[in-house]
Amino acid sequence: MTTVARSVQQLEDTIIAVATPSGRSAIAVVRLSGPRAFSIAANHLRPTPPQMRATHLCTVYDRDKILDQALVTFFPAPNSFTGDDTVELSTHGGYLVPSSVVAALISSGARQALPGEFTRRAVLYGKL
Repeated sequence: MTTVARSVQQLEDTIIAVATPSGRSAIAVVRLSGPRAFSIAANHLRPTPPQMRATHLCTVYDRDKILDQALVTFFPAPNSFTGDDTVELSTHGGYLVPSSVVAALISSGARQALPGEFTRRAVLYGKL
């Protein structure tokens, strides 16, 4: 696969990462961005936020197991940091909860973001 083809494929992926320093704060921001961000997040949230660009308190699940309660905001493309559909989950901080949420969302089809990949997408979509 050429470098250009790999770059195009990466833009089609839905990516996820913890956007705050691990273990350092009471709140962690988990960012999910890409074409399947809303559907992947909806599989793990109850209730699914009814409005875009408004923050809602949701319970985050991995199957039937409650992982956390989080403040969740859906940002539709192109009006997000990356230019893609984006979901931000403000979970409890530390190591366990954010990593559990990331693992659950990866199990539904997201992939771990590469370092700087959110910013790279923002540049490619003319956001920065």
